[in-house]
Amino acid sequence: MPQRKAQPYIPVEVVEAVMDHFQKDKKTLKVCSRVAREWLPRSRYHLLGTIRVLPGNYRGLLSILNSPRSYFTVYVRSIGIVNPGNKDSSWVNDVMPALAKHFGSITEIVLGGLSWRQLTEQSTKYLCTAFRKSKSIMLLDCYFVRFSDIAELACSSDLAESIHIVLCKVDSTGGYPSPDLTISPNLRQVNIDTSPPSFVTWLSSQKPLRLEKLTVDAVTPTNITGMKSIISHSGSSLKYLRFGLDDDFLQLETQPHLDLSQNTYLEEFHLTLAFPNPFSIYVGLASTINLSFLVPLFSSIFSSSLQELTLRISVGSPDDLKVIDWHAIDELASERPWGRSLKRLHVELTEMVPGNEPQDFMEEAELIIYRGLNDIAKRGRLNVKYRPMRRQNLFM
Repeated sequence: MPQRKAQPYIPVEVVEAVMDHFQKDKKTLKVCSRVAREWLPRSRYHLLGTIRVLPGNYRGLLSILNSPRSYFTVYVRSIGIVNPGNKDSSWVNDVMPALAKHFGSITEIVLGGLSWRQLTEQSTKYLCTAFRKSKSIMLLDCYFVRFSDIAELACSSDLAESIHIVLCKVDSTGGYPSPDLTISPNLRQVNIDTSPPSFVTWLSSQKPLRLEKLTVDAVTPTNITGMKSIISHSGSSLKYLRFGLDDDFLQLETQPHLDLSQNTYLEEFHLTLAFPNPFSIYVGLASTINLSFLVPLFSSIFSSSLQELTLRISVGSPDDLKVIDWHAIDELASERPWGRSLKRLHVELTEMVPGNEPQDFMEEAELIIYRGLNDIAKRGRLNVKYRPMRRQNLFM
């Protein structure tokens, strides 16, 4: 009787390395899952690592979870409860008990487009207590009843390393969070984009706070004190800082200065300025912009690790750029340690007036900027580019 040839043996480590390479290729992973029993766990690890619960699929998910032969939940690491278009969120009440029961070990929770007014007290309690092992908390385009709802979610995991709050709204400023709420001691990254400014103020009361990455879309006169506190407390831990200054701040006659002197290991700094207000362009309102804070801000940087500096500026015309003291910034770059470590200074420009040719706009703008940042430009570290306005779809 002829002997069967032994099948070639491929070490599991090699198989897993190959499948890790195709982790975003669902079609290839599905094929791999059928090759051999040994290939199945790694295939499922990538195929089932992330699931999104939607109005159109939650009933099917409930059916699978209620099956006695269902054990795929052990592979799920990220779960998103997403309500595209901000439609009726009440369906979440039907699925929350099952999600809380089966996905308590996930490491990422994403909530998108949910309205807290349409959630039951039990559902909100599940959201704040069921996912204690989450390292990442993402709140996208959600509508909350009280500010305390956001704070409770931010404190819902003792292991949270990152919190993202994007395009969220609060119906009422009432219901200030309980003083017993404490943020995760592991928190290292915070991203606040078009969300309640009061979150910055509240976050600054959480100590100790040692962030490595901080993004705040709008620093306002009401949250500037909290912003200064967070930056100061983060100290040398802070490596990435990005924030924008709103119109109210830029029009203050006397501006509080932000001090970056304690962030001695800062590697990237991104600053967004918007002037003038687009509305004033069309109705002819005068808009006085005060940029006296800018040079002292750059002067306060003492990091010798700074590699990337970005200025994102929205203007009505190239003439607006003359308000910035480019020469002073250029001199600071030649005097301070960050000027020697700097690899690239990006200036990204957006023209707020529609209909003009970007090429004509950029020719005038580049002339002003390159003249002012002459020394940085000579060293080949200056990059000026046009940045068109665009809106991102959060749920794509």
